[in-house]
Amino acid sequence: MLEHTFCHIPTIGVKTESRIWDSGIGGWDHFLSLDATALKDMGVPGRALSDTFREKIVESRILLEQREIRHFARRLPSTEQWRLLKPFAASTCYLDIETTGLGKGLDHITTIALFDGERVRTYVHGRNLDDFVRDISDYELMVTFNGKCFDAPFIERFFGIKLD
Repeated sequence: MLEHTFCHIPTIGVKTESRIWDSGIGGWDHFLSLDATALKDMGVPGRALSDTFREKIVESRILLEQREIRHFARRLPSTEQWRLLKPFAASTCYLDIETTGLGKGLDHITTIALFDGERVRTYVHGRNLDDFVRDISDYELMVTFNGKCFDAPFIERFFGIKLD
């Protein structure tokens, strides 16, 4: 799905992206295969007709080939980050943590579970919790429920690490 998205490009939101799709353009390669006249004739929105827009698509292709997930993660709206899953599925983990509280004072992580589509790794306070710091580096993409607001900040504070 990432190669079909345009909303990571500056000034293009999901509404403009829908208008691009509605004009018949299904993805980056299709867009790049057409010249400006053909795109205009198809009714592609004006914002998408600039040379800069075309350059951003070429750049996106290169960055995807280089597996620069951070480029896309930082530019996609949070509601659209699911689009990262397919091209990065082999290096994705699903994460959940359990804690003694909401992170105030002496609260700590009791358990972390990672699932990568094949195996489950569990980390338990007092047993192997510190192994998590090493193992999380095996993954490029982390999927959580409420992770940006709770899981990731709690993990970062608890271990003194940065999850990017």
